[in-house]
Amino acid sequence: MGMVRMRVRHPNGTLQVQVEDSWTAVQLLEHLRSETGIQYFTLKEGFPPKALDLSDSGTTLGSLGLNGSAITLTPADPPAETADQVFSLRAPEAKPDNLSVRWPEMDGCMVLRVMADDNSCLFTALSGSLATGIKDPAPYLRNQIAEYILAHPETYNKATLEKTPEQYVRNLRGKDFWGGSIEISVLSDIYDIQIVAVDVKTNQTFKHGEDKSEQCLVLYSGIHYDRIVFACSPDYPPDADITRFPVDDESVIEHARELAEKLRQSGYFTDTNTMVVQCLVPGCDWLGDVKSANDHSKATGHQAFDEIPDSS
Repeated sequence: MGMVRMRVRHPNGTLQVQVEDSWTAVQLLEHLRSETGIQYFTLKEGFPPKALDLSDSGTTLGSLGLNGSAITLTPADPPAETADQVFSLRAPEAKPDNLSVRWPEMDGCMVLRVMADDNSCLFTALSGSLATGIKDPAPYLRNQIAEYILAHPETYNKATLEKTPEQYVRNLRGKDFWGGSIEISVLSDIYDIQIVAVDVKTNQTFKHGEDKSEQCLVLYSGIHYDRIVFACSPDYPPDADITRFPVDDESVIEHARELAEKLRQSGYFTDTNTMVVQCLVPGCDWLGDVKSANDHSKATGHQAFDEIPDSS
C-alpha cells in the first residue's frame, strides 16, 4: 500500500499531509477540516492554481495523482440556508386511526404524538419529557448537549464523535443537524432518565441509561423520531399526556411495541437500506443511498437531497 504526501497551505500556516493512497476524497476533506479547524473551503492544486474536484466522494487519493502536490486551501462561505438547501428527507405519514393502541388496564391508550419534519424531531420529541415549559425546546436541548460534550472530553472525544468535540458541537448547534444515539445518551445522563427508542421496522427497543428509575419513549421510523405517550384518549390535548413511566413496568414497553407494530403494518417507516436519494443542487446528477448521500454532502457541501419515489 502506497502513501500520498502533499503540502497544504492555509490561512493559519502550512500542513504536511501524509496518508495512505487508499484514502477517499471524503477522508481527506474530513482530515483537513479537523487539522485546520476550517469547515468550508475550496482546494486548488499547482501553479497556476487549478481547482481540485473532489465531488466524487469515493475517489481514492491514489487515483487522483496528488502525491507531491502543493495545495492551497481557501476558506469559503457556508452554503446558504434556504428551503431547497437542507439535507432533509420527508418522514413517513401516519394516519389518525393508526396513532394509538388501547391500554385497558390503565383505562387509556398508548399514543403516538407526531413531530414536525424539521431536522429537530428527536429534540422536540424528547422535550415532552425533559424540557416541559421551555418555549423553544429544540435549541435549548441542543445547547445542553453541546455543553455536556465539551465538559466530558474523556468520553466524547474524536474517536467517539468521528470529529473533534468542537467541530461536532458546532454542527450540533445548527438547526439542520439530526440527533441520534449520542444525543440520546447525553440527555439520559443530564436528566437522569432512561430513554427508550422503539424501532418501527424491527420492533426492537434501544435503551439508554438502564440504571435509571424512570423512562420515556420515542418511536424511530428510519429517519424520523416521534413521541410515545400515555393518554386517557387520543383526542385529549398533549398537555394532559403522561410522558414518564417506571422502568420496572414491563407493560410500558409491551404497549409501545404493540403501537410500533401497528405502525409498521401501515407502512410508517423508511427503509434507508433500500431508499434512493438524489442531490438537488443544479448541475449535480448525483444519486445513491442515504449513507453515500452523507459522504457526498461532506465532500461537496451540497445539502439539498430528496427521496426518489419507488415506482414499483
